[in-house]
Amino acid sequence: TPGGTNAPPLMRGVVINELMYHPPSGDRDDEFIEIHRVGGPAIDLGGWRLDGGISVYFPPGTVLPADGYLVVARDRANLLTNYPGLGPAEVLGNYGGALADGGETVRLEMPEDLVTIQNAVVVTNTVYITVDEVTYRDGGRWGGWADGGGSSLELIDPRADNRLASNWADSDETTKSDWVTVEHTGVLDHGNDDIAINELQLMLLGGGECLVDDVEVISGGSGNFVPDGTFETGVDTWLLQGNHVASGWSDPGEGYAASRGLHLRAVSGGDNGANRLEADLTAGLSSGSTATLRAKARWLRGHPDLLLRLQGNHLEAVGSLPIPRDLGTPGRPNSQARQNRGPAIVEVTHDPVLPGHLEAVTVFARVSDPDGLSNLRVRYRLDPAEETVVVPMTYRGAGWFSATPVSY
Repeated sequence: TPGGTNAPPLMRGVVINELMYHPPSGDRDDEFIEIHRVGGPAIDLGGWRLDGGISVYFPPGTVLPADGYLVVARDRANLLTNYPGLGPAEVLGNYGGALADGGETVRLEMPEDLVTIQNAVVVTNTVYITVDEVTYRDGGRWGGWADGGGSSLELIDPRADNRLASNWADSDETTKSDWVTVEHTGVLDHGNDDIAINELQLMLLGGGECLVDDVEVISGGSGNFVPDGTFETGVDTWLLQGNHVASGWSDPGEGYAASRGLHLRAVSGGDNGANRLEADLTAGLSSGSTATLRAKARWLRGHPDLLLRLQGNHLEAVGSLPIPRDLGTPGRPNSQARQNRGPAIVEVTHDPVLPGHLEAVTVFARVSDPDGLSNLRVRYRLDPAEETVVVPMTYRGAGWFSATPVSY
């Protein structure tokens, strides 16, 4: 397109739409790749293949319905067991190899016959043309929960450029798990007797999220020593610390058989230092007595192991919250699917990197949207006055926009 606006990326109407590349089970047979037909009529995928870190050829008669899905499994029988709602005709397998946890390129390719004449002999060679390609990565703007945290990697808009991380998201698994009881009864012994037994500590042993409710410390028939262990009035009686500080009051209706609960959020594993939640008990307990630690909990994402412990290490209760087997949305619309979402904005830079006083600064960004772009603007703040400025950006070609709005 010399002298004109570049054409958008070529889209053939068949896309890689979902990847389960790092199942939380650690079982590679739980992997899958989903292919989606975006508009248009049904298409025959016979002879096509997936290539890259994995490899599989689609047999003759493999038809992808209009607006339909085809799930390609590493272990077809295992996938049909995990997802009983899937029909056998929707699942293809088994593919060779495995998807790498740290990043991988997956290509969907279609065959094309090239016919030539060599020494008066007709020779046919089959080549494979890339129809769609995804190179996911570990970290950055790629979804973190898809990397072993229980989610699949879902394409938000199947019409969008799926080479860009911002067009993908972690699947929403927060409604699939069940409430379980984490409980232990024992003698308060082998702890540090120099520390008063008057505090309960609560933590996840790895990065993740869960719901917690009905927290109890019971000893000697005196009732529950945890103030407001049902969280119906909030979380003010709890101290949220360290890598658990983002925890808070759950949304209405998320509690166990009640309105509210605790939404526990951990960036990484808790400890007996500053990375935990803690609540002062209504009375201290005595070393050598018997007590019960108990709570209701429900896994949402990430690490499943929840720990309740008394201060001084006198008693602990640990439970591994069950993770559902039917993770992701194979063969179904993605949980993160959105229509007409905002554009993908990547490679944002400015020049010079360190501007001098009153020096003009140019802001650059690469922007794409399947519905086209217009009236793109950059918004920024000038310090120390904290003045907000909005300036239109100019299209520079190949998806690049720039604006030179400010002197410092």
